[in-house]
Amino acid sequence: IHVAGTNGKGTVCTLLAHTLTWAGKKTGLFVSPHLISPTERIQINGQPISKTDFRRVVERVQACEEEPLNFFEVLTAACLIYFAEKKTSYVVVETGLGGRKDPTNVCVPVLSLITSVGLDHTAILGNTLAQIAYEKAGIIKPRVPVLCGETSFEAAQVIKQIALECQAPLT
Repeated sequence: IHVAGTNGKGTVCTLLAHTLTWAGKKTGLFVSPHLISPTERIQINGQPISKTDFRRVVERVQACEEEPLNFFEVLTAACLIYFAEKKTSYVVVETGLGGRKDPTNVCVPVLSLITSVGLDHTAILGNTLAQIAYEKAGIIKPRVPVLCGETSFEAAQVIKQIALECQAPLT
């Protein structure tokens, strides 16, 4: 499950992951930022990755780098490797910034979720709600259902258009 939005991403991701875990599914969770340790960002069934596993998967990513990756790119790749190794049933992934160009956008989810669209990171995402909605809606994949929280009319129109183009059912 891929989650983007201006506000509420971390809360929604955590609630979804806990709900799936409670339902008996082995569930990975990738969120940011961390409070104390980067290991908090990568969890399975509510348990952070061990420092040993964290170091191992980060080193594995760094060994494959063809060009330097930033911190978030390394952590995104590391979490995906870790979740694959541990054979999770579901993974809930929070975007870092935007969506369309975010490193997490390599995933092909079973559900895309946009919590909200507001004026955030305008220097990178754009100065209007429509521009920012376009970036956040970049997580929408062909034929993958989309849930969208309450947004302005301007943002909703952009999200609806992208969902339509991707033949992605929108709620």
